[in-house]
Amino acid sequence: MELVLIVLVFAVGLCYNCHMYKEGIILLTQRVRQLLVLVVDLLLATVAIVSAEVVVTTAPLSSGLVLAALRPGVVLVICWIGAIYLQGLYSKAPTRSRLVLGWLVLRCVFISSAIAVVLTYWLVPAWLAERLFYLISIAIMTIGTVITRLWLMAHSTEFYRMPRVLLIGNDGLKHVEFLAENLNDSLSNCLAGYIQTEPGPGGNPTQAAIPNLGDLDDITQIIGQRQISHVTLCDPLTNDAHLKKVLSASAVHGVKLTTFESLFTELTEQAPILEMHGHYDLSLTHSRRTIYGERLQQMVSITVCLLALPIALPLMGLAAIAIKLTSPGPVFYKQARVGRDGHLFTIMKLRTMEQDAERGTGAVRASKDDPRVTPIGRVLRQTRLDELPQLFNVLRGDMSLIGPRPERLRFVEEFKQIMPMYDLRHSVRPGITGWAQVNQGYDTCTEDVFRKLRYDLYYIRNMSLSLDFRIILRTLQVMLQPREVH
Repeated sequence: MELVLIVLVFAVGLCYNCHMYKEGIILLTQRVRQLLVLVVDLLLATVAIVSAEVVVTTAPLSSGLVLAALRPGVVLVICWIGAIYLQGLYSKAPTRSRLVLGWLVLRCVFISSAIAVVLTYWLVPAWLAERLFYLISIAIMTIGTVITRLWLMAHSTEFYRMPRVLLIGNDGLKHVEFLAENLNDSLSNCLAGYIQTEPGPGGNPTQAAIPNLGDLDDITQIIGQRQISHVTLCDPLTNDAHLKKVLSASAVHGVKLTTFESLFTELTEQAPILEMHGHYDLSLTHSRRTIYGERLQQMVSITVCLLALPIALPLMGLAAIAIKLTSPGPVFYKQARVGRDGHLFTIMKLRTMEQDAERGTGAVRASKDDPRVTPIGRVLRQTRLDELPQLFNVLRGDMSLIGPRPERLRFVEEFKQIMPMYDLRHSVRPGITGWAQVNQGYDTCTEDVFRKLRYDLYYIRNMSLSLDFRIILRTLQVMLQPREVH
């Protein structure tokens, strides 16, 4: 209990300081904020199960009672936290209506509680508690989660402050427009303004989405007045006088000095390819040769696939029956795809389109509301269940669990002509899911492919067990919250 109180005091104190601190640079990163919300949820879950145990046993609060509550409560807490994450309730700034928010919390807590009871019954039947214990703990957890999320909705701008970025360079519009196209609304708000060092061919930055804040001579005052946290160089400063002004002003205010490529990667978690035929940060052109990337990732992928097969096989069986009953043709769809180092392999999927869908058109990309997709195929695509047969591709060594999605040879050759860096995707094994898939979804145009390439190259450069774990969680979230599908 003493540890719980210490953590609670720490969390409340930090949140209070973040709320009151108005003049600083950047207070909380997204991950720190999510960690604090997670701590609050864990404390809330602990209060819920301990309170339920007190009511059920009518015993006074003690360490023994807390331990007794943890036996049935530990599975509850794990399922609660997992469901809250998968429901997207650790997002940066909740914007849902109060009614929708309450329904989402109620649904995820009740469903996860049912799963927890079933798991407890299967794994440790002796830990099952009385029905009243579950009812009370569920009620407290639901009410508490709704209250915390409503508080976040009301105080999101104070609890989480975005970085304030000042762009400096010659070509104003190119970088400003590129950021505007690739940042969502909340990230776009972090762009405080622009200082153009010299008139350039890029146009007048006053016409851009962010304001022209003045001359480089005023940079020290601008940083202070605008509460700038990041000074970003859009292109190298070849003028020594300009460079000294930027370095001096950054040092005076203690702000972070970054390149445009580093800023873009930090904000979007994509590789900074500015144009299809243009500039690229060469430090990102090769993946890091880590032990995990070279040896452990495939071992982890095979282990996960073997563990997933007992669940996947029945799902594939049900999907196969549904496919056979609703449309003529085979259950599985096989196609040649480009794998690691450009080698071709045969990929397996559950068929989601009509038989011989490309007979009259040849190889074409899927489109929005594609008429070739069958009704069952649309459900399989929305939930990503059509990808389950690729577990066997992983076991054969053609694919990994996580990586860039494999493409058809014809499209690879086409994209390589438009995007010279496209072939870098083939430096690692393709995956069933990946960083591009959980962030971008299906691509229907060249710009979508270009954006997915940035995600893929970011993954290749930052491949790690922690990033793979994030992708697995995001994949589960996509499967449970189906989006628009093609």
